[in-house]
Amino acid sequence: MGKLNYADLTPLVKRVKEGDSNAFSKLYSATYQKVYFFSLSLTKSTAEAEDVVQETFINALKSIQTLVDDRLFIAWLNRIAYNICMKHMNQPLNSSLDDTASLQVADESEDSDPLTVSMRNDQKREIVECIDRLPEKLRAVVILKYYEGLKEKEIAMAISCPAGTVKSRLNTAKSMLKKMLEERN
Repeated sequence: MGKLNYADLTPLVKRVKEGDSNAFSKLYSATYQKVYFFSLSLTKSTAEAEDVVQETFINALKSIQTLVDDRLFIAWLNRIAYNICMKHMNQPLNSSLDDTASLQVADESEDSDPLTVSMRNDQKREIVECIDRLPEKLRAVVILKYYEGLKEKEIAMAISCPAGTVKSRLNTAKSMLKKMLEERN
């Protein structure tokens, strides 16, 4: 996953609010993969994740005028995705994260030898499997923090809870992940 420069999105958000459909297309292209991975991490289903992403962007376009601070677009978009995921997850459809998600966190460095790359990918796959086993609320904060790169305050906005709760969930998730990884080794 490439690093997304959130500051570059603010002018696009402003243009979308002014009715520029080309700006929305660029915003969609810039954020689609992040929203998809987040949705896939929560729903554990590629079909559900695709539905969530589609619904997220439709809702975002319909309600973009309600976004007060354009700099918070990513947190706002993740909040929409999170709420839609929670709605979809009330329906019984839970398989485990598939290889698509694992591949997205794989190291793409070409200068590493194959054995090192393979070991790194195995470790990352193991971590993704452990994250997959976390309860939804813990999984959501881990994904938003470590894969999306959001700050605790932005995560709090995205999942509608206090920043202290986010910090607590992150600590709980880290402890659980550490225990799971120790049990595997």
